[in-house]
Amino acid sequence: MATFYLLDDSAISSEPSVILDAQFSTRLQGVENRPNIFAELCVLDMLLAICKVRDSYYQERLILKGGQSVRTYVPLRAHRFSYDLDFNIHRGGGHTFREIQTLSYDLNTFASTRRSQIRASVTLNNQRFHWITLNYRPVIEEKYGVRIPEEPKIEICKDCKTVHAPAENAMVTIVDSTLLAVTLPRVKQLDLNDQLSNKLLRSISGA
Repeated sequence: MATFYLLDDSAISSEPSVILDAQFSTRLQGVENRPNIFAELCVLDMLLAICKVRDSYYQERLILKGGQSVRTYVPLRAHRFSYDLDFNIHRGGGHTFREIQTLSYDLNTFASTRRSQIRASVTLNNQRFHWITLNYRPVIEEKYGVRIPEEPKIEICKDCKTVHAPAENAMVTIVDSTLLAVTLPRVKQLDLNDQLSNKLLRSISGA
């Protein structure tokens, strides 16, 4: 069984710094950095899967925001690690996302076709948020002996506003994607002004 959805786990060892981009490989060597590097791999794998399932259905309807998206605006060397993917629903152009709960099912179906051990489970699905956690943590620990800091998850805000037209950019990562035989996906990303207003509204509401 494969460890990831789409990453080539034969290229990954318990010393994951070897698959980092050259500007990070030396700086992030050491046992203390392994959990965060594996978390980075998990987030990359999640995004690749989201962009792949159902012929890019979710890639068209979700807008990336939060820590992974802010990397487009902030130099990666100055940015922290992130353990999840945050999205808004794309309502532009008449799109709605009425069956958002099917994402976890589609990810698990995709995992089966890829013979991957990764499974998604819904941990919250209320009027405002949809959370899906993925079992990378025990899978990574069993295979590589490394425990990542948090269970990676997907968070989708159902009522967060998307005012400005989203930009489409390639994911920014510390990983050398060529070593893993993947192409970094281009995804819709929330305009920086919208990101700030979404964050402010969540802080005010206490969510």
